[in-house]
Amino acid sequence: MKTSVVISDGTFPCDTAPLQGPLEVAAREAAALGFDALQLTVNRPEELNPASIKAEIERYGLSISGFATGRGYSVDGLSLSSEREEIRKEAVERMKRHMDTAALLDHAQVVIGSIRGVVSECSSPERFEENLSLSLQELLSYATERQVPLTLEVIHQPEKFYFKKTADTAAFIRGFGSPYLHLHLDTMQLLCEENPFQAVREGRDVLSQIDISDAGRHCPDGKHFDYPGLVRTLKEISYDGLLVFEYQPEEGAAERGLKYITGLLG
Repeated sequence: MKTSVVISDGTFPCDTAPLQGPLEVAAREAAALGFDALQLTVNRPEELNPASIKAEIERYGLSISGFATGRGYSVDGLSLSSEREEIRKEAVERMKRHMDTAALLDHAQVVIGSIRGVVSECSSPERFEENLSLSLQELLSYATERQVPLTLEVIHQPEKFYFKKTADTAAFIRGFGSPYLHLHLDTMQLLCEENPFQAVREGRDVLSQIDISDAGRHCPDGKHFDYPGLVRTLKEISYDGLLVFEYQPEEGAAERGLKYITGLLG
């Protein structure tokens, strides 16, 4: 398993990045702590300089594991499920630009989280799924050309996404039959599952990323979630994907969380 940490460069408020500061600072600290990679939060990918980013991360022996894209929705109102066709198409084009950039940075995963849109903003759940599916079909053709994987994140909030369980989201992903569409879990969201470890097992064939985050988006410490049980399950299914550390930037939390989880990994 490869470890990655979410970083924020400080240009916008972010309470889900354990490491904060300019790329050169965050990369140096991540490498010193022992992380393998970084996950970037990106809104408008054309504002990035891929060559500069690549040079900086390679300086510290790191890679880019993925791009979080939710600010496209929270800031610009873009939605892959929007019933306004101009908004849906703009969201698709934004994601394509993310993939263009990701292709230049280790073919990093591009996360589909909030930018999927909100089911309550559609006239029906069926219309939400129809529009999202249409967008994903367009994106997966592009992903295949660019060899950039997409990861669909499970969000246990009915108003966000009416697939309420990991198994339902995994089945939705399998329906596309594409090796470039993967399942993205989050331990904070797994707390909502009746049997979180069975959920992990059920999604094993499409799973590529698990975000490590305790209840309330805090540093993992085992008090609210059974991380030893999760690690046993991951070893049982021979999981070789990403563990991405995503939680509040409390002092020393990046180091504490990594030490706790790697200690369980052995």
